[in-house]
Amino acid sequence: MSHVPPGRPNTPPVPYQGVSPQAERTNPLVYVGIGLAALIALGAGGGLLVWLLMSKSAERPAPALVAVPTAPAKPATPKRAAVVLPGPATAATADDMIARGATDKAEADKAYQGKTIDVTGDVLGIRTDLTGREFVALSGGVERTLGVRCFLKDENRFQASEISSGYRVTIRGRYEVDPAEPNLVLRDCAVLTATAPQ
Repeated sequence: MSHVPPGRPNTPPVPYQGVSPQAERTNPLVYVGIGLAALIALGAGGGLLVWLLMSKSAERPAPALVAVPTAPAKPATPKRAAVVLPGPATAATADDMIARGATDKAEADKAYQGKTIDVTGDVLGIRTDLTGREFVALSGGVERTLGVRCFLKDENRFQASEISSGYRVTIRGRYEVDPAEPNLVLRDCAVLTATAPQ
């Protein structure tokens, strides 16, 4: 008979079957600690790797810059040049022409007929006549029963978009007598100078 310690029942010994149920219930803080330790180790290793790569790149010379072919730059579009009637030209102001025409239109027509005139005045606006042709209307010093109409030469029609009401302009054109036209008319005009209103 075998010797059984007092207080213990006589049971056969049980063979070992792994971890005991008490050992399986490990505190969850142990797992948190193990996870933190792993993260710290990875972070330190990653930082060390970055430092090594940076120090190696500092030792290497910078790569040479390579020129990448590009399309040649387009030259700036030159400002269109106006087609201007040849001189000499008679200088006049819109105010003087209107005053002279208001006094005696027939006399003004006779004085200016066929002449090339450089007229200076303020733009009243860009208008259109009954045939659809644009003209530059110049303001004058008398009541607007008579005005100076400057019809731009076909090649110069782009100039109408470069000026507007209030601009101070000098326009060269050829004076044309039209008995049916109550205004003073210049044809084949070109804007020589234009100053924006202040």
